[in-house]
Amino acid sequence: MVGEDVLVLLPGEPTEDDFGDIIAGDPVEVAVHDVLFDPGKTDDMLSSTRPDGYESTVTFHFPKTFSERLRGAHIIHGDHVYSVIGDPVPFMAENTPTRWHMAVKAEVTDG
Repeated sequence: MVGEDVLVLLPGEPTEDDFGDIIAGDPVEVAVHDVLFDPGKTDDMLSSTRPDGYESTVTFHFPKTFSERLRGAHIIHGDHVYSVIGDPVPFMAENTPTRWHMAVKAEVTDG
């Protein structure tokens, strides 16, 4: 199996504005090599309930070389920016004989 390159946008360090409110920091871009992409089911993409768009949930399988936390992150793959769902954690290394150890669910909505 051969993975693809994706760009991960990790949440930046929050800062405080002049009024004391917490604001999100600039995202940190991380290029990740060898990510497997599972497009999931596509039977609802042409549904009549969303004639001008679609919603898609996919799975990215991250390699063992990647160790960043993905809570609140976004993944750029192709023409889409996917939002990571939840706070993915890797499987135990002993249970993953391949190069990939973390399944990351993500979603995108267009239209």
